Amino acid sequence: MYLSSLDIFGFKSFAQRTRINFASGLTAIVGPNGCGKSNLVDAVRWVLGEQRESALRSERMENIIFGGTGKRRPLGMAEISLTLKDPDGRLPVEFDEITVTRRLYRSGKSEYLLNKSTCRLRDLVDMFTDTGIGPDSYSIIELKMVEDILSGNPEEMRRILDEAIGITRYKLRRKEALRKLAEARQDRERALDIFAEVERQTKALHRQVARVQSYRRLQEKAARVRAAIVLARVQELESQLEPLAGSLGDIRTRMEAETGELASAEAALMRLEGEILQLEEERRRHSGEFHAAQSRHQALAAEKTRLEEEVRSQVWRLEKNKDESKRLAGELESVERQGETAQADLAARQERFPGLEARLGEIRGSFTEVDNRYREIRTQTQAGRDELTRLRQQETEAIRDQERRAAQVRSLEERRADLAARLQEQESRLVTRRAEAESLQGVTEELTAQIHAVREKAAAQSREAEALRTAIREKERELDQNVSARSQIQFQIKHFQELHRRSSPLFAAGGPLAARYPDQISATLGDELVVDETYLKAVETALMAFNYSRVLDDPAQLEAVRDFISQEGAGRAALLVGDPPDVDIGRAREFAAQAGGEALAEAVAGGTRAAQWIRYLLQGIVLLPGLEEARRWASAAGESGVALVTPEGEYTDGRGVWIVGRRKGEAPRVLGVSARMKELERQRREGEVRHREIGEEIAQLQEEVRGVVDRLKVSQDSLKKAEQTLDARTREKLQLEAQLSGANLLAEQIRREAGEVDARLREAAAQPLDSDLPAIIERLRAREAEQRDREAGEAKVMDERESVRMNLERVQIEVERGRAELTRARDHFHGLARRRDDLQRRLKELSEENRSVETRLEETEKQVGEQSEKVTQAEQALSEIRRRLEDFDTGRMELQETQKLQNQRVREYRANLETYSRQVHETELRSVEIEATLREERRRLEGVDPAALEGEEANPEVLAQLERKILSLEPLNLAAEAEYNEQMARLQFLQDQLKDLDQAEADLQQTITTLNREARERFENGFGRIRENLQRIFQGVFEGGKADLRLTDDDPLESEIELMAAPPGKRIGSLTLLSGGEKTLTAISLLFAVYLEKPSPFCILDEVDAPLDEENTGRFCRMLKNFSLKTQFLVVTHNKRMMMEAEQLLGITMEEEGVSKVVPVKVN
Repeated sequence: MYLSSLDIFGFKSFAQRTRINFASGLTAIVGPNGCGKSNLVDAVRWVLGEQRESALRSERMENIIFGGTGKRRPLGMAEISLTLKDPDGRLPVEFDEITVTRRLYRSGKSEYLLNKSTCRLRDLVDMFTDTGIGPDSYSIIELKMVEDILSGNPEEMRRILDEAIGITRYKLRRKEALRKLAEARQDRERALDIFAEVERQTKALHRQVARVQSYRRLQEKAARVRAAIVLARVQELESQLEPLAGSLGDIRTRMEAETGELASAEAALMRLEGEILQLEEERRRHSGEFHAAQSRHQALAAEKTRLEEEVRSQVWRLEKNKDESKRLAGELESVERQGETAQADLAARQERFPGLEARLGEIRGSFTEVDNRYREIRTQTQAGRDELTRLRQQETEAIRDQERRAAQVRSLEERRADLAARLQEQESRLVTRRAEAESLQGVTEELTAQIHAVREKAAAQSREAEALRTAIREKERELDQNVSARSQIQFQIKHFQELHRRSSPLFAAGGPLAARYPDQISATLGDELVVDETYLKAVETALMAFNYSRVLDDPAQLEAVRDFISQEGAGRAALLVGDPPDVDIGRAREFAAQAGGEALAEAVAGGTRAAQWIRYLLQGIVLLPGLEEARRWASAAGESGVALVTPEGEYTDGRGVWIVGRRKGEAPRVLGVSARMKELERQRREGEVRHREIGEEIAQLQEEVRGVVDRLKVSQDSLKKAEQTLDARTREKLQLEAQLSGANLLAEQIRREAGEVDARLREAAAQPLDSDLPAIIERLRAREAEQRDREAGEAKVMDERESVRMNLERVQIEVERGRAELTRARDHFHGLARRRDDLQRRLKELSEENRSVETRLEETEKQVGEQSEKVTQAEQALSEIRRRLEDFDTGRMELQETQKLQNQRVREYRANLETYSRQVHETELRSVEIEATLREERRRLEGVDPAALEGEEANPEVLAQLERKILSLEPLNLAAEAEYNEQMARLQFLQDQLKDLDQAEADLQQTITTLNREARERFENGFGRIRENLQRIFQGVFEGGKADLRLTDDDPLESEIELMAAPPGKRIGSLTLLSGGEKTLTAISLLFAVYLEKPSPFCILDEVDAPLDEENTGRFCRMLKNFSLKTQFLVVTHNKRMMMEAEQLLGITMEEEGVSKVVPVKVN
C-alpha cells in the first residue's frame, strides 16, 4: 500500500485545484522558505482527521480555508482528497484503491467521504488503526517529533511502539472496558444505596405491620374480656340496688340528732371566743410596757459596756507608752556613744586628705609634658607612613594599568563582534514570537469569556437542582408526617366514639330520649364543657355524677320526661331544669387568694346555659396545686364552707371527706368529647387534602429536577470541552509569552552590553600611558629610610609616657577612695545627730500623753460605777413586768385549749352532717347511676351469647393491661401492609438488578484480564523484535556501536521506555551525551526499527535532516534508500545531497503572491 495522489483545493495557500501524483520510492519536496511546503504536509495530516488547530498552525479551523489575496477573492470551502493504492489488502475494506476526502465550509460544517460515500471520522480512525496511518502516527514525522523522542518524552516513545506492535486497539478496548467497569461500579454503589434505603424502609414497615396485626389481635381479645366484665358487672349492680333504699332512712335520722348537738356547741364556742378576745387585749397593754422597759435596760447595759471597754483601752495605752519610753531611752544612749566615735573618725580623715590632692597635682603636670612630646612625634611618624603608602600605591597602579589596558582592549574588541552576531539572531526570533503570541491572545480571550458564561450557567443549574432536591426531601418528610398524623387522628376518633358510647348510655345517639326529645334536651354537661386540658380531671371530679346530667330547657316538660323514662324502663336520669341560680364565687375566690389556688368556676368558658350550670355547680370549689396543699388547707376550707380539688382529681370537703383514686375497670370519663371529635374530623379531612397536594407537588418537583439535570449535563459537557481547548491554548500562550519575554530581555541585555563595550573602547583609546614610574620608585626608597628613624624615636617616648601614666592612675585611685570615705564619715555623723534629736522629741511626747491618759482614766471609772446602779434598777422593773405577762399567757392558753376542744366538737358535728348529706346525695345518685348503667350494660349485651363467654376471664386488670398494650402500639400506620408489599416488590427488583450488575462487573473483569494477557503477549514479542531491529540498524548506520530499548517498570503495557545508545568508541548511556547529528540518527534508527516490525505504507519527513552534517546526511540517505523498497518516503528538505538521492522532485513555488504552485520533476 502506498500514497498514489493528493488533490488539494482551497486549503491554505493552494487556491487552485491541484493534483499531485507521487512516485512509489523516495520523493523530495523542495522550495524556498514560505512557499507552502509545510502546507502540503498539513494537508495530508488534515485529511487523515486532525482536529487540533495548533497542529495545523492555525488559531481557528476555518482559517485553513484560502483567505484570498490582493488579486483573488476568498474561497468558501477547503477540500482535500487522498488516494491510497492497496494491492496487498492491508486495509479492512474490499477495494484496491481508496480515496479519503474531507471538506470544510466557512459555516463550520464539515464532511468526510470514503470513495465518494459519506462516512464518519470514527469510521476512518477504525480503518487506519494499526496501519501506522493517522494524524498522530509516525507516517508524518516532523523535526519536533524527533526532538520529542530525543528529549526523553515517554509518551511519544510509548505511542510509536504501541502503533508499531499493534496493541493500540487492545488499549482502546481495555480503556473502554475500564470505563464501563467504573460506570458499572458506580451503578452498583447507587443501587446499593437505594437498596439499603429501601431495605431500611421495608424493615420499618415490617415492624409497623407487626404492630398493626398485634393491635387487631389485642382489640379482639379486649372486646371479649370487656363483654365478660360487662356481664359480671350487671350481676353485681343488680345485687347493689336493694340495700341502698334501706340505708337512706337511717342516714336521715342520724342527721337530725347531729343538728341539735351542733347548735349547742356553736353557742358555747362563741362565749369562749369573747373571753379570749378580752384577755388578749389586756395582755397587749402589758406587753407594750414590757417592751419599753426592756429597751431602757438594753440601752443602759450597752452604755455600761462601752465605758468598761474604754477603761480597758486607756489602761492598755498607758502600759504601752511606758514600755515605749524605756526602749527609746536605751536607744538614745546608744546613739550618743556612736556620735562621739563618728566625730573623731571624721576629724582624722579631714587631716589626711589635703596631702593626697597635692601629690596628684604634681604627677598630672609631669604626664601632660610627656604626653605632648609623644603626640608631636606620633603625628610626624603617621605622616611618613601615609606618604609611603601613597607612593607604593602609585607604583602598583602604574604597573597594573599598563597591563590591564592592553588586555582590556583585546577583550572588548572580541566581545563587540560576538554581541553583534547574537543581537541579529535574537531580533529575528523576536519577530516570529510576537506574531505567534498576538494570534493566540484573541483565541484565549474568546475561550475565557465562553467558559465564564458556561460555568455561571452550570453553577446556577446545579444550585437549582440541589434546591429542588431539598424541596423534594422536605415534601417527602411532610408526606410521612401527614400519613402518621392521619393514622393517629383516625385512631383517636374511634377511641372517642367508643368512650362516648360507654359513658352516656341513657342519652347516647339513637337512644330513647334523644329520639323522643331531640330539641328539648341538650347534650351532657361533659360534652358541652369548654375548659383547658389542665383542669379536666379537677372539673370531672368536682362535677361527680353531674358529668352526665342534661339541661332541660322547658321546665313544663319535666313531668312528661319523667313519665316517658318510667314507661320505657330506661333507668334514672339527672336533669338540670331551666336557668341556673345566680353564681357567687366570692367566697371561693377569697379562700383561693389565701391558699395560693384559684376558683375552679373561673376556668369554665362559654355563655351557654350548660356553661352557666357548670359554673353554678363549681362555685364553692377551690383548685390547689397538689394533694399536700389540699391536706394543709383542708381544715380551713371546712371552716370557710368551700371544697378543695387538685389537678389530678383528688377531692375533699374540708370536713374529713376525701375522694381519691379510680375504681378498677372504670372507663375514663371524657369531657368535651363532641367538640374534640368535630375538631379531629376536621383535621382528618384537611390531612387527606394536604396528602394529595403534597403528592402532586413532589411529582412536579421531580419532573423539574429531571429537566434541570439534563440541562446541567449539557452545560458540563460544553464546559469540559471549552476548558480543555482553553488549557491547550493557554499553555501555548504561556510558552510563547515566556519565550518572548526571555527574548526581549536577552536582546535588551545584548544592546546594553554592546553600548558599554563601545564606551569602554573609546575610553581606553583616549587615556595616555603613564611614564612617571622610575621617579616614583626613587622617591619611595628615600622616604622608607626617613620613616625608620622616626619610628625608633616614637617608641622611646611612648615607653616614658606609659610609666608616668601608670603612676598617675594609681594616685588618682587613692584620692578618689579618700574622698568617698570622707563623704561616708560625714554622712554617718550627721545621720546620728538627726536620730538623737528625734528620740529626745519622742520621749517628751510620750510623757505628756501618759499624764493625759491617767486623768481620763479616773473620770471613766467614776462613770462606770454610776451606770451599774442604773442597770440594776432597770432589771428589777423588767422582772416584775415579765411575771405579769406569764400570768396572762397561762390564762390565755387555758381558754384556747378549751376553745380548741369546742372547735373540734363543732367540726365533728359539721363533718358528720356533711357526711350524712353527701351520703344521701351519693346514695340517690348511685341509684340513678346503677339503674342507667344496668340499662346500658344490658343493651351492650344484646346479641352476645353468654355461653360463648364461658372461660373468659372477667378481670378489669386484664382489660386494663390490654388497653395499655393497645395504647402503647399507637400511633399506627393502618396502610402499612399495602406499603410493605409494595416495598418488598421493589426490594426484590433491586436484588435482581444487583445480581445483573455483579455479573456485568465479573464479565468486564474477565474481558480486561483477557485483553491484558493478549496485549502483554503481543507487546513482549513485538518489543523484542524492535530491539533486535534497532541494534542491527544502529550498527549499520554508525558502522558499529550499540543501541537498546529498556522498560523502566514491571508492567510492560504501562511502563515508560528508555532509549539508550553508544556510537563506536563510547559507552552506552543516555542520549543527552551524544551530539546533535548522533541524536537525530539514533531517533531515525528507532523509527526504521519500528518500520521493520510493521512498515508504514508511506512516511512524510518534514526537514528532519536539518541538524545533520554532510557525513550524517550521507548515512541518512543510504538508510532511506534501503527502506524505500517497502516504504514510500516524502521528504521536505533543503539538503542538496537529499535532492540528488530522490527519485522524484516536487518543487513548490509562489509565482503569484500568496498562491502556491506545484512543479513535479522526474529524476533518472
